This record gives sequence, structure tokens and C-alpha cells, in this order.
Amino acid sequence: MITLNPTQLTLQAHLKAEAEKLIAWTKEAPSRYAFVNEYDDEEMVELTQRGIHTIEDHEREELINVLWDVYKDAYGVRPRHLNIDAMTMTELQFDIDAAQGHMRAEQEYNDKMAQLELEVNLRTEERIEELTNGHNLTTNLGVLLPLTTT
Repeated sequence: MITLNPTQLTLQAHLKAEAEKLIAWTKEAPSRYAFVNEYDDEEMVELTQRGIHTIEDHEREELINVLWDVYKDAYGVRPRHLNIDAMTMTELQFDIDAAQGHMRAEQEYNDKMAQLELEVNLRTEERIEELTNGHNLTTNLGVLLPLTTT
């Protein structure tokens, strides 16, 4: 039998409460999914072995995991070059926010480029229609034939 110390019991109670919130959140909408850990005694020992002893340690671990994934999504590489162990919680959150900001900016850029592409295609089709007076002037190769008037 495993006996948890008071710090582990406090962390376990916190994690179970957070898990309950997550379960309630997933029940609000059937389309939501989240992995929920039960945090039994053996898992608590495993957390301790990984250096997670307090709620703050666990929150730091969560931020590191988020940074690890968000950074990869934003920049295409894992942040192995960062000295994550030396970073404060504020620095971790700052880098997460920066990566998310980068992704938002890139999405906005891609959306604008897609809109411009649609506009160019529409204008091109309108100009072709204008030049051909609505006649289909394509060959079996799908190439527009030039209009010649003599």
C-alpha cells in the first residue's frame, strides 16, 4: 500500500478537483473531448518521481507541455534551444502568448491571401468574359484562344 504525504494529498485533491471541472466541461457539449486522469496513488508517486510535488510544480509542468506543443505548431520546431528549466512561470507564459500571437498573425495573413486569390480569380473571370463576349474560346487543351479581328 502506498502512503502519500500531506503535500501529495493536497496536490491529488487539487488535480481531482480540476479533473471534475474538465468532466463537467465535456458534458456541457457532446462534441467536446478531453483526456481526464484519475490521479490514483500510484500516479501521484509517479508525479513525485518526476519532480512534481506541489500544485505550483504541476502548473509549471502544464505550462511547459503547452509551450512545447504551441511552439511546434507556431514555428515548426520544438523549443529545444530554450532553457525551459531556468524559465520562470511568467517567461513560460510569455513564450506561449508569443507563439499563439504568431499563429494568429499567420492565420490572418493566410485568410487575407485566400481572399485576394478569390478576388483575382473573380476579376480574371470577369475580364475573360468581357474580352470574349461570353463565347467559349477554349481548345481541347483548355487554353484560351486569342481573339483576332481582321
